[in-house]
This record gives sequence, C-alpha cells and structure tokens, in this order.
Amino acid sequence: MTYDIDRTHLVWQQVAAAVAHRIALGRYTSADRLPSVAELAAEFGIATSTADKVMARLKEAGLIRRVKGLGTFIADGGVSLAKEQPFGPPPRQTRR
Repeated sequence: MTYDIDRTHLVWQQVAAAVAHRIALGRYTSADRLPSVAELAAEFGIATSTADKVMARLKEAGLIRRVKGLGTFIADGGVSLAKEQPFGPPPRQTRR
C-alpha cells in the first residue's frame, strides 16, 4: 500500500499525516525504529529537507522521539496522539 501525494497541498503535511496514520494503525510498534529521513525521502519521492521537516513536526506534535545514534521511535503516548490525526487525514492510499 502506498500513498498518492497531492502536489497541490503541503507535501510535508501529507507525508506527516501518512506516517501518523501508520503509527495509529499499529504498522510501527514502540520497539520499531522508524524510517530514517533518507528512507522516508526515498519512499515518498520527496527531498531530504522535506523529510526532515516531517520528522521535526512529528516530534513537535509528540508522536515520535529521536535518539541520536539510535534512530527515531514512537514516543510514549504517540499512538493515541496519532489517532487524533494531528496533520489531517492521510493522502489517498493505492495498491501498487
């Protein structure tokens, strides 16, 4: 399942919504390392600066925590925050 990014809206917000949606659905667990900025950029076809903004906004919203040298993980309470859709609904999903 992938997401169709609508280039007429803020890309970072759509990607943040998609990642939050995955967290809310349990696709990532608290033990999982989330995708890196480079991995996120490659997956969604966005610039690494945009992917970094996504991760920064998710951290500001309390969904994730970044641990230097270890990676990015779901923050305590991040799942329930993700279910509130802080970035709006995720982009439309497609099967590829």
